[in-house]
Amino acid sequence: LPFLPLKYAVDLVLVVLTIPLWMPLVAMTAVLVRVVDGSPVIFRQVRVGRRGELVELFKFRTMRADAEAQGARQATDDDPRITRLGRFLRSVRLDELPQFFNVLRGELSLIGPRPEQVSFVEKYREAIPFYDQRHLVRPGITGWAQVRHGYAASEEETIEKLSYDFYYLKHMSPLLDLEVLARSVWTVASAAGTTPRARPSVEEAAALELERACARTYATSCSSRRRREARRLRARRHVGLGQRT
Repeated sequence: LPFLPLKYAVDLVLVVLTIPLWMPLVAMTAVLVRVVDGSPVIFRQVRVGRRGELVELFKFRTMRADAEAQGARQATDDDPRITRLGRFLRSVRLDELPQFFNVLRGELSLIGPRPEQVSFVEKYREAIPFYDQRHLVRPGITGWAQVRHGYAASEEETIEKLSYDFYYLKHMSPLLDLEVLARSVWTVASAAGTTPRARPSVEEAAALELERACARTYATSCSSRRRREARRLRARRHVGLGQRT
């Protein structure tokens, strides 16, 4: 898309010009996390970015330091790993502020599909058709899926949320980015960062239903293939036993 090179240039200019606005917030939030929840202040996590490249994402830590001691898993609204301060930071999206540095490094855009963890991407690739299409563009700090759906706490919700990503990819434009930006500002101002935003539009609802149908068809075909393979293996094993006897 001709819009993409200009899109990142605009992102870079906006981030640089607004440094006097967001840098003091970064400093104050860092001090607050350090005083209330201790170290580490910054949470670093490898995510899958554009073209499947791995990027190290920066966030303010909102969970206990040992939150992923038993492996990565999706956070839920009542997740006991989230600290009291972390719950507030997530509600106003202040935990995402360090990702402006990811934009400066060329790893993120201001607006785009959110990058997922490597283990989640590997799982979703198997379960959700065309999942990797969301990696065609640079991932964003915020996106259409974030302002229209909110956090996804399960595979079913991820499939639903993916329809919004596909809607964004299909209708990507400066006007849509401005709408996402305006909705994101409202999300911060209303402290509604972890709750669903609105019902899908007619186009979004159609995309959602298509994704669900594709996922169901994919799962059914996979189950059928597994059953056929199991029958073949049992037949081979039976033939082998007959030959030995």
